[in-house]
Amino acid sequence: MKFWSISTSIRNPERIPDFMRAIALMEGRTWDVQAQTDYYIHQIALRIRSKIRRSNLSAESLAALDSPTETLTFDQAKKIYEENNYVGDGMRGRQDIKVLSNLGLVDKSEKVVITPLGRAFLNNEVELSEVMLNFDFKWQVPEPEHTLYTSENGYGIRPFIGTLALINKVNDLWSLEGNKPVGLTWAEFCTFALTLTHYSKIDEWAHTVVTNRNKVISLKGNTKENKETSLLDSFLEQLLEEGDILETVKNTLKDYGDNAFRYFKQTRMLKLRGGGFHVDISEVSLLQAKMLIEAEEYKPINFVDASEYRNFMQDLTSFRPPWANLDKLGQIEIELEKLLRNQGVSPDTLPLLKTSTTIPSLLRESPRIAALRKTLTDLNLQELAVRATSADFLRSCASDYEKLRRKKDITEAEEKKLKKPMQLEYLSFKAFLSMNDLLQIKPNYPTDDEGNPLFTAGAGVADLEVFYKDFNLICEVTMLTDRSQWVAEGQPVQRHLFEFTQKYSDKVAIGVFLAPTVHPDTRNTFKQAFYGGYGSADSLRIVPFDFNTWIRIITQLSDARLQGRNISQEGIYRFLESRLPNSNNIENTDSWWNRLVTNSSILAFL
Repeated sequence: MKFWSISTSIRNPERIPDFMRAIALMEGRTWDVQAQTDYYIHQIALRIRSKIRRSNLSAESLAALDSPTETLTFDQAKKIYEENNYVGDGMRGRQDIKVLSNLGLVDKSEKVVITPLGRAFLNNEVELSEVMLNFDFKWQVPEPEHTLYTSENGYGIRPFIGTLALINKVNDLWSLEGNKPVGLTWAEFCTFALTLTHYSKIDEWAHTVVTNRNKVISLKGNTKENKETSLLDSFLEQLLEEGDILETVKNTLKDYGDNAFRYFKQTRMLKLRGGGFHVDISEVSLLQAKMLIEAEEYKPINFVDASEYRNFMQDLTSFRPPWANLDKLGQIEIELEKLLRNQGVSPDTLPLLKTSTTIPSLLRESPRIAALRKTLTDLNLQELAVRATSADFLRSCASDYEKLRRKKDITEAEEKKLKKPMQLEYLSFKAFLSMNDLLQIKPNYPTDDEGNPLFTAGAGVADLEVFYKDFNLICEVTMLTDRSQWVAEGQPVQRHLFEFTQKYSDKVAIGVFLAPTVHPDTRNTFKQAFYGGYGSADSLRIVPFDFNTWIRIITQLSDARLQGRNISQEGIYRFLESRLPNSNNIENTDSWWNRLVTNSSILAFL
């Protein structure tokens, strides 16, 4: 069967910066088998590869893996690689570089070269969402040098813009029949978007989607679900080629569909709706999506050779979007201001919730439009802030922490397509949002237009910043529980709190650290930071909580809210201050930790 897919070697786009750090160490090398092997070894050295098989490792290698250093030496990593006797020299490195090359960040045609786009990305001059826009607007099948994605095999589309066109056409047809447009169901997305291999099929595929819906619209329950599955199967059966097995194809499309959405959603132009069961165009991006469709940007370009295509993908300025003129930008600005006013808000409103600031996109917007988009995103989160004032909201947070403690997904994981590290950051944002009378809260993870996290916060900032009348707070979270927790979090948490304290020096600052369990070395590090300080700070105030203790605290706050008690910022601060090591007499780590987990009632401080 013919379908398109994005390489699954790096499934989570949030890991791309890490892989770029590793490939930067290979610049100038001929991309042969030895270089490919060394690239993988560099990944081990930079601790990008966290799941290392330990059973074959020597005591020396185990000690290196468990050391507190943020990186290993190349020789240490090479020894680990050799002891594990990985099969297929260079294969792992070859797979990983494909994504970076396709994104225009790396050129490996002769020697490994970091492209100007890749260099700007490494220097934080270009955000991941911009890299994704560049890729998604331009990536096409046929793809030069690809043995399968050729025009001879019937490929002729830019998949991302083609997907936008398919969704838009389905919504138009569905609306004409008097229905509310809902985008594509997840099953429709995996089935129709990925098999849309030529732009000439957009209308046909869209009419098939609507025809199928009308055949099941009067059905209910299992009968409806079974009929929907049968109709999708019938559609796919027509596309099967010799040797294809329907169930295998369906599983493949589901897997590739999940991967494609993870890459596409980084553009912030697609959103999930209907409890995560529908993929639709974001309302904030709808006008721009329509401009792309009207300009027929879903059609592929004929390139002379692979070199011309690579240059096209590597140059941010090689694609001129339809709105790259003052008139079209003015239309977008008016539309976004209209969306704000429809919410009863002035375009210059400063919301209580602040998502991470983004660099205005060269491909998408002017600085004014970037500001309007950000205000809309922040306001979308205001609805969450209203719901967060209830006791039930806090109790649901406690329930979700318990799910994560048991290594299960939180309630909204499927709806928002969140992996566990993102689930924890998002859940902790919700918990602090709900707790008390904060002035402003700022999750540092990038978000889509609805305020949903795209991936975890960057390495240079705290996961969450909270601002109160009398103090400020950062929250750092991790799902790590073994000694690697100390390696990955010990120094960075201290550094983030120190830099946060320096930046907002008008108020006292405190840090909260959350993990399923807190490793003894991590506890000891935070205790030492309290008594010994960090940099020019005489003391750093960090309170670590394991999930069991934190769940108990959240539940107590929910009970207090049910009783009508005021959860004030003063009470929260007094409680957190009481959890710090004893400032009068030096307290050993075990004594401090025992006090944290056995005497954690917050009610006495409210």
